[in-house]
Amino acid sequence: MDIKNNLSKIKELQEATAEVQAAADAVSRIKASARLIEVLKSMGLYNPPADTAINGADLDDGYSDNVNDDNYRYADTGYIAGSQKEKVGKRIKQLAKDGHTVKSTDIEWDEIEADELFAEDVIQKKNILGDIDYQAMKDAGGDAGTAFIIQKVFASIAPQPHWDITYFLKNSNRGRSILRSANLEQTAAIIETFDGDTSGQKRLARKAYVTGINTLKERISNKTDVRSLVKELKEISQEMIGAQISTDDMNGFLQAEKALDNHLEAIRDQSKKFEAEYQQAELEAEKNLDMPKPSKKYGAAIPIYVKGKFEPYVGQSHYYNRRKGMLEWLKEQHPDVSFSTTNNSHIASVLSVQSLAKYKELHDDLEGIVIDGRVAGLKDPNAGLAWVSLGERFWNIVEFTSSSFVKHANKALNKRYDDWGLTIKEANTDSKGKSKGKTKSTFELAVADKLIRKGGREVNVNSTEELKNTFGFRDIQSGNWVLKDKAIAKFHVESAAAAMMDLSDIVGIDAQSLAFGGRLALALGARGRKGAAAHYEPRARIINISKMKGGGSLGHEWFHAIDNILAEVMDVDGGTSAGLFLSKDSSILGDRPLNAAFNKLRSAMLEGDIRAPESFDITESLVKIAKLNVPDSNLSKLQSIIKNNDATQAVIKIDELLTRGSSKRSKNHTLWRKVAVAYHNQDKVGETITLDTGEPSSSFYAESKKLDEGRSKPYWSTTLEMAARAFQAFLEDSLAKQDRQNDYLSYGANNALYKNHNAYPDGVEREKINAVFTELFKVIKDERIFENAMADEAMMDAIFGAKSVLFDDEQAELNSLFGGNEYHW
Repeated sequence: MDIKNNLSKIKELQEATAEVQAAADAVSRIKASARLIEVLKSMGLYNPPADTAINGADLDDGYSDNVNDDNYRYADTGYIAGSQKEKVGKRIKQLAKDGHTVKSTDIEWDEIEADELFAEDVIQKKNILGDIDYQAMKDAGGDAGTAFIIQKVFASIAPQPHWDITYFLKNSNRGRSILRSANLEQTAAIIETFDGDTSGQKRLARKAYVTGINTLKERISNKTDVRSLVKELKEISQEMIGAQISTDDMNGFLQAEKALDNHLEAIRDQSKKFEAEYQQAELEAEKNLDMPKPSKKYGAAIPIYVKGKFEPYVGQSHYYNRRKGMLEWLKEQHPDVSFSTTNNSHIASVLSVQSLAKYKELHDDLEGIVIDGRVAGLKDPNAGLAWVSLGERFWNIVEFTSSSFVKHANKALNKRYDDWGLTIKEANTDSKGKSKGKTKSTFELAVADKLIRKGGREVNVNSTEELKNTFGFRDIQSGNWVLKDKAIAKFHVESAAAAMMDLSDIVGIDAQSLAFGGRLALALGARGRKGAAAHYEPRARIINISKMKGGGSLGHEWFHAIDNILAEVMDVDGGTSAGLFLSKDSSILGDRPLNAAFNKLRSAMLEGDIRAPESFDITESLVKIAKLNVPDSNLSKLQSIIKNNDATQAVIKIDELLTRGSSKRSKNHTLWRKVAVAYHNQDKVGETITLDTGEPSSSFYAESKKLDEGRSKPYWSTTLEMAARAFQAFLEDSLAKQDRQNDYLSYGANNALYKNHNAYPDGVEREKINAVFTELFKVIKDERIFENAMADEAMMDAIFGAKSVLFDDEQAELNSLFGGNEYHW
């Protein structure tokens, strides 16, 4: 035995032993054990029985290469909830598919709310609203314009329930009215009521949302004229903050109301007595005063009390001067009473400070009960919350603060929308009445013809089960092609394993933690979407790699996954949401270092001094306005800016002058921009001028916006999509620095591959963003976010479901290998 040699292998022996102890199932334990045996052999410490033949070469891994066998090596490792075939069978979605409005009684709330992400997926407008029968409205003799306005109301409903009541209180007319009626103490209590327990608020909002949609359909679908519809919407607006006083609180409310009425009556009686005393004194004084004749301008003179005596007064403000003199006289006659100098004529003409204070106290008591009732309604799915949950656009409509909706309503009232074609579409048109046809082609990321891996650790993964266990995936789900084509299955399993190992090297996170220890799932061609290379499903927490186009996207989709999951595993209130991506908004993290890191990432991706192109139509009327508003002399500051700069610089300087820190432009600001362009292009009436005058941004953001041209809404320029592409660039650059490459992990983060497009950050911006990613993953490591999440098994199981346990036969198999011994170093 070579003692010196064995001492040098102690660390290797400890690592091999740790692998055995960490192995999650029989197969991985057998493989880890084989490595341990090799180390023991090299130290001369292992002598197996003659009939034992366990080594890396002749070990039977227990898998079959026959696709028909139950133990086929590339079979699914388990069931992943939420795949397309399972979702089709969901009752709620089937009802929606059939055009029915889903009622609260159709939903087994306990079942769906057991999984918050599933509940979030189900309770959406597309699954609840059902069809609107405009033909029935027409057949019932309804008005086409009314139907058109009803359509606008339904279109205003948010796609998902609005749950943030604090936002409602601060950003809606009705919500603000509650806060205005509350004192500072009450306001603080109201805000505190809705602060925290985001999950609970979302749960209530989902029930309210279903109730709100059903009630809205019942109340407005039968309206046949615009006036009755508008009246109904105004009533709904009032109901958003209707007081909901319980039976227990009603007695208190009635008593408070009676106490206030009684006190108000007593105040007014007392005020009349005080006024009567003064009026008598006025009459007596007038008898003894030499009153001047009435003035043509000011009318008759009146006696007023000034500095201890009555004097004739002719002039303005009779009421004010008379009241001032009356208070002075009353103070002298009643020195024991403190009279209020504040004018409260809506209560009484003369008030004592004590009676006014008592009135305010009783009024606050009554208002407090009303406010409590309104707050209760905002927590009740069958009361005000039902309307609030329908979202901000809906509030703006029922409050008539949406200028566009008010215009539509007025036009409908004046029979300007007397066309049923606006609501009843032909079969070959979409919801907007446009003919269906081929959609405009849009930008797509490049797909590699050949996937290359250069450098990196050797990875031996021979089955989907081993892929799952090596990297801690929840499960591996495969499409039918896996069962039919072993070669393709083998390629994807081995390539995914190598990519995950290279990912671990770059981000500095242990390989088995990359999937949060069994909480993130991987699908290989099982859940593909038409035309998509790969995708991440935030509700089911699954990365899908498609059969033919998925290679090169794993790193991109993995960043989407941690972007979506991190807040949740950090146990942040409200962190469980399919729509939450920290690259979009990380404020939910508060003052945590990770929030600062994501803020830096957004700044690095979005901020810069590149101006995006804008289009300006040069019209004859605009040129006339420009000529009138930019004279030759006596120029204002704005006019000088326009006259002394070219069109581009003039617009930019107008923005600097008029924006004043606000991102929203006023109508006046927008008009001055157009005037500047028209002034410098007076000879181009009828043409469209393009200038680089958009909001300053990074080149990466400006180029990303160009990629969205032809799309109905932004995709490539969303922060979450930009972050995932930027992460690809970080991965590829990091590998290249080590003379490595992995095209399955990431391919195509090179703008030279795209004609006329720059989909990825470049140059100095790319270096800056890469540095921010390095910092972000340093924060993740320093804060031990993955490790802490793994350690908090109860929390992880609550979020994602319990991990599989080791069965007794697996433990027995391990014991037979080592004779039941335990090794400690």
